[in-house]
Amino acid sequence: MVEAEVFGRTKAIQRFYLDRLDPSSVLHVEDQQNSCVDSNLAATAYIEDRFVSELLFDLRPATVNEVAIILKKSSPKYCQLDPAPTWLVKRASDVLAPVIAHMCNMSFAQSKMPDRSKRAIVSPLLKKRTLDSNDPASYRPISNLSFVSNVVEKVVDARFAAHAARHSLLPTLQSAYRPNYSTETIVICILNDMIIAIDQGHIGALMLLDLLPHSIPVDHQILVHILRRRFGIAGGALDWMVNFLTDRSQVVRVDSCESGVITSLFGIGVSQGSVLGPKRLMKYAEDVCRLLERLH
Repeated sequence: MVEAEVFGRTKAIQRFYLDRLDPSSVLHVEDQQNSCVDSNLAATAYIEDRFVSELLFDLRPATVNEVAIILKKSSPKYCQLDPAPTWLVKRASDVLAPVIAHMCNMSFAQSKMPDRSKRAIVSPLLKKRTLDSNDPASYRPISNLSFVSNVVEKVVDARFAAHAARHSLLPTLQSAYRPNYSTETIVICILNDMIIAIDQGHIGALMLLDLLPHSIPVDHQILVHILRRRFGIAGGALDWMVNFLTDRSQVVRVDSCESGVITSLFGIGVSQGSVLGPKRLMKYAEDVCRLLERLH
């Protein structure tokens, strides 16, 4: 009886997350996507080119010491895709760091992320215990990627972050996902601006925009144009990022039940649970500050 209930709940949740794979809906979305290709390409015409004195052509090879530090600082979060427990990998970092560093460098040399490293396990998490467990809308999807893939992403992110910092490519007030920046720094800035406005006899107003990953349809074609034309990413580095964005897949797992592998079809969105996902969103919306300054 319990197994039947679990199986029924699993199927309901899978239907909730996999509705887009219904043949008729897929065809409908694909038709919409094909009709939007020209408009997406037209949208790239509004991207303002920015001169970057030094382009990021290649990803600097990872060192054993760098990977060892990342392993030791990483949380012991475990994913079912991992061949070994995370705590064991961390404890054996002296032995495994050279292997993982070699994996990173092979990935950089080939400008390719292994397909298995682009696979996520999606586990529905009940938002509140009081909600109906048989209602798929009561669940929040939690996406988990393999531990090693996150290590590779952290190595790549270090190269992109250093490039952006060296050439001052991020907005001055961008406070998320940057060293020495936090919610505290942005709150201090807002408070200071409000005090100055009031002292000058003006009225201060605060407008908030909810720019969450699930609320912004990040188009991969446009994102690649932004990375190339506004962040000076080219060559093998850009090829690696294009490969990172494509052919991503996921598996929905509930208890002991698991769906088939679902491959991303539409080239839209950011990869939840990844290190680079929110960073790509940050770059995608980077010129919002510039647009707002023009309206000031």
